[in-house]
Amino acid sequence: MSDLSWIDRADQQVAEYRRAPPAAAAELDAAAMALAAVARCSVASSRRRGWERRQGGTEAGGSDAKPPMTGASW
Repeated sequence: MSDLSWIDRADQQVAEYRRAPPAAAAELDAAAMALAAVARCSVASSRRRGWERRQGGTEAGGSDAKPPMTGASW
């Protein structure tokens, strides 16, 4: 899954930024955490759209059921 590589790269950047000098670490850590959150939201959104497409959408007479959990941690 190419989407997971975004999360892996973001997590790797978080780890690299945490090893940065203390003066810059706080700013870089916040930026890296935001990047990781955006990547996770993108994956969850992509999975939901895929699920909705497979269901045929509610307007096309598809299911009204909620999609399965996407693995998001929030």
